[in-house]
Amino acid sequence: MLTFEGLYFKYSKNAPEDILKNISFSASNSEICAIMGPNGSGKSTLLKCAAGVIKPCRGALRYHGECLISNYKTDRAHLIAYMPQAQTPPACTVFDAVLLGRKPHISYSVSKKDIKKVEEIIHTTGITDIAMKRCDELSGGELQKTVFARALAQEPQILLLDEPTNHLDFKNQTEIMKLIKGLTKELKLITIAVIHDINLAIKFSDSFVLIKDGQIFANSCISAITKENIDTLYSVDSKIYEIDGGKIVMIN
Repeated sequence: MLTFEGLYFKYSKNAPEDILKNISFSASNSEICAIMGPNGSGKSTLLKCAAGVIKPCRGALRYHGECLISNYKTDRAHLIAYMPQAQTPPACTVFDAVLLGRKPHISYSVSKKDIKKVEEIIHTTGITDIAMKRCDELSGGELQKTVFARALAQEPQILLLDEPTNHLDFKNQTEIMKLIKGLTKELKLITIAVIHDINLAIKFSDSFVLIKDGQIFANSCISAITKENIDTLYSVDSKIYEIDGGKIVMIN
């Protein structure tokens, strides 16, 4: 289990207020935890704190009781894979891009084990047919799958995904989320994903952390998705329909 304990963050000591305020929640193995909220609410900042890109001002991040904030980045690279929102295609083939994910495991040179692991991941993520294609020639969906495969190549126990379906069409959004969901369960990963599409989050996520103005507004399973919560979180007038045991959110 990954636990956030009273995390606070601001970019400078002189900033008038914290961007993150007393963030506390837990995420479990084999589950996707969706981080949701309006633009500017602190979702991406939260993932950066968890990934070690920036350091919280106060609070703790614990994995099975061990505090991660004081760990060196090299140690974190064996534990956490972070997929940021903006992706610039690397100037190499898909195979080499995925191989870059093995960097935390490579001491002097690429081993047979590294090559085999990359081949396995490329097969698992369904990008075998584009393995020798250059990354700057990929479609949006192909690039997202490649970046996800590179994250898996780290052999992490925790996946931090910032808008993994950003700029993708409906088909590719669904394919990426199915892939993330399946591998999260198969590999018993802890996956925390910032997801803007409410209905996509509902379909594929196991728990939800709703953030507004840098604070947790609600934190629960599907019971967090109520008309009252959605209306307050996004300042909208919504309707929620129950269909086939699930929920669909519509905006009036």
